[in-house]
Amino acid sequence: MCNSRPRIIAVDFDGTLCENKYPDIGAPIPTVIEFVKRQKADGNIIILWTCRAGQQLADAVTWCKNQGLIFDYINENVKENVAMYGGDTRKVFADVYIDDKTLLPQQIIIKESNEMTDKEKKELTTAVATAVITEIDDAVANHVADNPNDGLDAVTYALDTVAKKYGIKYRRPLEMLTWDEIAEIAKSGKAAAHFRVGDTKDITLKSGEVITAVILDFNHDVLDSEIENTAGITFGIKGMLDGWFEMNASNTNAGGWAKSKMRTIYMQRIENLLPDDVHAVLQPVAKTTTKGGGSDEIEMTVDKLFLFSEVEIVGADATDGGNDEGEQYKYFEKPKNRVKRRGGAACVWWLRSPSAASATDFYLVIASGIVRYNGASSACGVSFGFCL
Repeated sequence: MCNSRPRIIAVDFDGTLCENKYPDIGAPIPTVIEFVKRQKADGNIIILWTCRAGQQLADAVTWCKNQGLIFDYINENVKENVAMYGGDTRKVFADVYIDDKTLLPQQIIIKESNEMTDKEKKELTTAVATAVITEIDDAVANHVADNPNDGLDAVTYALDTVAKKYGIKYRRPLEMLTWDEIAEIAKSGKAAAHFRVGDTKDITLKSGEVITAVILDFNHDVLDSEIENTAGITFGIKGMLDGWFEMNASNTNAGGWAKSKMRTIYMQRIENLLPDDVHAVLQPVAKTTTKGGGSDEIEMTVDKLFLFSEVEIVGADATDGGNDEGEQYKYFEKPKNRVKRRGGAACVWWLRSPSAASATDFYLVIASGIVRYNGASSACGVSFGFCL
């Protein structure tokens, strides 16, 4: 329930309601006087809070009356507060103090901080950092003593423990989270507040091969059957899968991505290699691509795993019908991220876009990161994407 009691406002006299000419009374300060009068008219309690006493105080009170300012109390506490606390005090209690001598605690903190030397600031920062690191070390040691096989979980536990002590929320990095946890964050629509484009997490395939998933963008891909909703996170593979793959068995792009061997056979095989915890959280998304065979007509597929289109890699530099095949991912805005390596060497990798100028070719990214095209039966690398 909202507390609707009136505010108690204590206001000084000399230097506040009038210019400071003590023991005389200086010229009125109209802005302050009108503000206090308005506060009283709003139902607040006004206390005259001054060092004046005797005749000088009486003169000040008379002067205020002439200004149209009448006080509820003069140098004394509100009677309800005296009754509540069982006595009076020398300090007048108020919700607000108006005084030309006021110095707020926040002002003191800022002033003291500004006056600290760079050396003092560095020493203070080092001391705080050392204390926190020591606490984390202790928390890890204590946790490992009881849970010797926890490994990385021990660090996570320690960081969570220290964060709770200081009243902050520890943001665990992508690599430390389970795929279930990542999927929950993705579904919340707030993944960009937890992660960054370029964050990575390793995946061990059922074949034993280790690939690295990298965040390409947030809320980018449209979820299947939910045209107004998007997948929270789009991942890609930072490098390439082992092996070489063709888009089709023969040199044709007829049927486009939708009917390609890459989509109907290889993507299915790769999906089956994903560990169960990754497979369980995949979100099917709608992908648009030209039909191939020299056509610039667009068709939609629904995919859990997909190759990227030309425009999703190079954006406005796309050719043919690229502008209808999605939008560029944030990650690929940096040309260096378009280069895929295997064993340290940059390699050629496939895109799903058929060349509209040819009935035989699909687009691909060459070793320099530039988009070209080649015959569909050529053996090239595969770097796929998926969404949560």
